[in-house]
Amino acid sequence: MRSSSFGTDLGSPHNPLYYKDEKQYRPISARYGGVGLKHEYDGLLPFQVFKRTVVEEETVYLPVAQIDESQLKDAEHYLLFNLSKPGEVRFFPVAADEKTAPGGSLFLINAGATNIFAKINEDAPVEIPARKSVSIPTNLNGSFQFNLKIAAASGDNYKLTHSRLITYREPEKPIAAVLVPFTRGNKVHWELNFVRIDR
Repeated sequence: MRSSSFGTDLGSPHNPLYYKDEKQYRPISARYGGVGLKHEYDGLLPFQVFKRTVVEEETVYLPVAQIDESQLKDAEHYLLFNLSKPGEVRFFPVAADEKTAPGGSLFLINAGATNIFAKINEDAPVEIPARKSVSIPTNLNGSFQFNLKIAAASGDNYKLTHSRLITYREPEKPIAAVLVPFTRGNKVHWELNFVRIDR
């Protein structure tokens, strides 16, 4: 399991979060906009996230979020995304093993609450449901570049949010990216963050 953080300092070194294994509470290494260190977890479900505090001069760990069995697939490797906001701690897990994110694919994760579409070169658009991930074969045939276009809902239509040329530097690995919505003024924008998956 690796953790990634977007739009929050919760889980940062100065505001850490923890999980509990069989022996002790351990800090969750979450890298902002990327993927943190690998954690091994072989405990019971639900997987709980804790915040450390002091009550009457004693250190206590309070549960602030949990991941239920219904949110998990039969996978050996997960990315745990921290999308917390002030007053709301929110995590969601994404399976990212060889089966769900194979080498040579574009692995896109939609961290938003609405569906989005992705298109590689002139291939047909692929829908990515809210809070889900999709693995898209790149089919580059020896090429190391492709054009990626992302469209998100805008009223009754879809609006192009990203169009960029992607260079494929490690074709034996998946190219993974997270799409995170944010509000500026009264409009919703999408941030495209590429993350490295080291299993």
